[in-house]
Amino acid sequence: MTPRYGIWGYDESMSTIYFLLPAYNEEQNLPDLFEAIDAAVTNYRVVLVNDGSKDRTGDIARQYAMRMPITILTHRRNGGLGAALNTGIRYIVAHAEPDAVVVTMDSDLTHDPALVPAMVREIERGYDVVVTSRYVRGGGQHNLALSRRVLSRGINTLLRLKGSKVLDNTSGFRCIRVDALKRALDKYQHSFITTTEFTATVEILVHLQSSGARVKESPIDLDYGKKRGQSKMKVLRTIRTYIRMLTTTGRIGPRPADPTLDARETDDSDLQPRWHLSTANGIRLLVGIALLAVVIWYSRPAELWAVISGVSVLYLVLAGIVHLTATVGNAGKIAVLCDKRDRFGSVFKANLAGMLLADVTPGRSGYFVTPVVVTDIIPDLKRGKVLNAIFFGQMFEFLLRAGLLAAAMLTVFYTLGVSRDLYLYGLLSLALVAALAAAFFVLAFNKVPPSLVRVIDRIGFVSRLYHRYVNYVGSIDYTPRRALGVFLFTLLGWLLTALRWMVVGYALGIDLPLEWYLFLFPALSAVSFIPVSISGLGVVEGGFAVVFLILGGSIEMGVAFALVDRAVALCADLFGLPYAARALGRYGAEVTSAKSLGTTRS
Repeated sequence: MTPRYGIWGYDESMSTIYFLLPAYNEEQNLPDLFEAIDAAVTNYRVVLVNDGSKDRTGDIARQYAMRMPITILTHRRNGGLGAALNTGIRYIVAHAEPDAVVVTMDSDLTHDPALVPAMVREIERGYDVVVTSRYVRGGGQHNLALSRRVLSRGINTLLRLKGSKVLDNTSGFRCIRVDALKRALDKYQHSFITTTEFTATVEILVHLQSSGARVKESPIDLDYGKKRGQSKMKVLRTIRTYIRMLTTTGRIGPRPADPTLDARETDDSDLQPRWHLSTANGIRLLVGIALLAVVIWYSRPAELWAVISGVSVLYLVLAGIVHLTATVGNAGKIAVLCDKRDRFGSVFKANLAGMLLADVTPGRSGYFVTPVVVTDIIPDLKRGKVLNAIFFGQMFEFLLRAGLLAAAMLTVFYTLGVSRDLYLYGLLSLALVAALAAAFFVLAFNKVPPSLVRVIDRIGFVSRLYHRYVNYVGSIDYTPRRALGVFLFTLLGWLLTALRWMVVGYALGIDLPLEWYLFLFPALSAVSFIPVSISGLGVVEGGFAVVFLILGGSIEMGVAFALVDRAVALCADLFGLPYAARALGRYGAEVTSAKSLGTTRS
């Protein structure tokens, strides 16, 4: 076509705009899309990745390539959006000049090329990435299924909590500097895009931000009703991929470099505590207070106060002592796995600090400050090793929780006199837990037959899980003897926790059989790990209210029990305050020092 000026005065002397179009069965949409691109800008090139299309997508692209600057890259089989983006980005980075820009967009007419001039203007102002956003002022979306709306909002919220500065991380319509892409590719190499799913768009943006790219959001009002053909997104598969990505992605954003740290210590910096009183955590605190207020309102405040005011102080002190003793279990697991039994006292102090921060953080995530405190007291330990020890110990705790939950189900069924069918479900649950425990101990004691390993290797997901486990176990100098020690400490911790609950019950004048404390409450306490509020505030109290109601007690008694138990644990954990403050102060000094170093360099 004849070169001309675009609608915003962009002439042939300016940098080239590369349109990256992943295409799978887009024969209906390509003609209109090509015409829209040609009408929007000049000095452009189109790189179309034909991702194994079964229709005339390739033929139509070749027809337009005779009169438009179109490069066609072909996948013989459909590899997914991630594979198409990976192919296109690497081709453009290899062939484009550094000051060129890449526009990634869908090929189904969802994205309007007429918005590209405004996006490139933002690039000229100094940004590395411009993302069209549905969630900034002036943006919106229409005719999108509720499941996808919820998925988008949920994923973006989680990514913001992990450090992303972008409101609409899932938007695939972007304008990116080629040199920013090159920096990210140089940093991540083959790990730049690791998924073939729709989540690849998020992965790209995460890696760009972590490579130091400056990102700007530009409003877009999307009407998914204009899309021709059916959506290619499989919601359940996409959710699974997002979960995997979120659990493997560290803190999003560039980290200041410090040349005084060796490679191992630099890796350990990822294990620093990341929780702070951000807007999101402030919202969680308000949510917890609101939930607690609702629970208290339903429990009739006057009667609730009557229960709490009659508490026995002597029993509360005893419950606090039992709680401190119970933390021996967690500290013991870390000391055994890190081979620091001779430094148990130091590990115990660090564990107290972690427990205190867990009491005031969403999902009790503050407990993961423990590696920082441990290495502050025991400098020759690596934070990564301590964190691995914590995770390994959680495997045993998960099995114990699951077993207690199954046992609690059977106990509740027996108490309520329910049908035999429910008993059958309870027995099946218990059998499943037993099978999980058996499988785990087969793995733990390295007794997996070679023939079974060969079978495992043929099952993709199971194979990856198994080999990650093997590598994980090796990273903490694992031995079967230590596994037995961890199991015994886990059991001790839960027995002492059940004893604490019994003492709290006595303090409130509640007389329940021991099995309720052993089976039901440990399972119920798991709701405190739901990160909807600070340490399950309001959620735990509501759960206890329901349980006490089922047991024939009152809502007031359940709420009082949960509140008093929370207060006992928090007061006992305050013994870890000096160690938590010291570690967090050191972390703040490290960050300040790193930032000062970066400022000096610039």
